[in-house]
Formats: sequence, structure tokens, C-alpha cells
Amino acid sequence: MSLLISSNKNVSISEELNKKLEEVTNLILAEEKMDEAIINLRLVDNKKMQKLNMKFRNKDKTTNVLSFTNDDISLKQTNNIGDIAISVEYVLNESEDIGKNFDEHMIHMLAQISFILIFIFMPSSIAVADERDSAASCYLPFPDAYMCPQP
Repeated sequence: MSLLISSNKNVSISEELNKKLEEVTNLILAEEKMDEAIINLRLVDNKKMQKLNMKFRNKDKTTNVLSFTNDDISLKQTNNIGDIAISVEYVLNESEDIGKNFDEHMIHMLAQISFILIFIFMPSSIAVADERDSAASCYLPFPDAYMCPQP
């Protein structure tokens, strides 16, 4: 299982956050019995995210996260299940606006929002959106921050 992280030249996150994102990805993929899966994560700025949002959603504005499933023939050969783009700039501003820790909010974007979108649209997925939402929340290392039910 693997999270391949890349970023624009002007975008960076701490090594600690990088490791946390990889750990959360590994937990989710293991739970989903997708141990061999690969996910590409691209960290971008608002300008790049606006371009992506326009290209793929025809919306001329930035956003926090975009997710794309790999539904072509290469899936079986590469085990690459999808691509995720997160605007670090947007998430930083958003976390300040809502009073959340930046690292926790980045993990939230990856775990709860992006993976939900990928798993919902995977051909082998049979779960409904709210079941995935609930399950993904429990992978967060800070369950109270986003009201994950306590075990």
C-alpha cells in the first residue's frame, strides 16, 4: 500500500505531517483490504487548484480537495486507484477560519473527504456514502475534532 505525495515547487508540508498522511492512508487501505493499492496525492496552491477545478468541474474557483478515481484498464496492472489534489493554501486558510489545527484538517481532507470519494466510485465498492463517511472518520487520530463516534 502506498501514498505517493508530490507537490508544486512553492508548496510544502512538514515531514511529520507527511508521515501522518501516509499512516492514515495505510490504515484505510488495510481496512479496505486494498493493501497493494497506490494513491497519488498532489499538494498544490490555490492557483493550480482553480485551474484543476475549471478543467474537471467547469468551476472557475479554487477548492480544498479534488479526487479522481482510476477507472481505466491500467488499474489492474498498476493498482493505482486514484489521484487526489489538495490545495494546501486553501486548507490552511480554512483551518484558521474554523479554528482547527492545520495538520488535523489536512488529515481530515485526505481521510474523510478524498477517500470517501475514491471508495464510493470504485467498481468493487458496495457501501453507501454515509457508511464510508462514518468509517473514514474513525481513522483520524483525533476523533473528537470531527465528531467521530467513540468506541
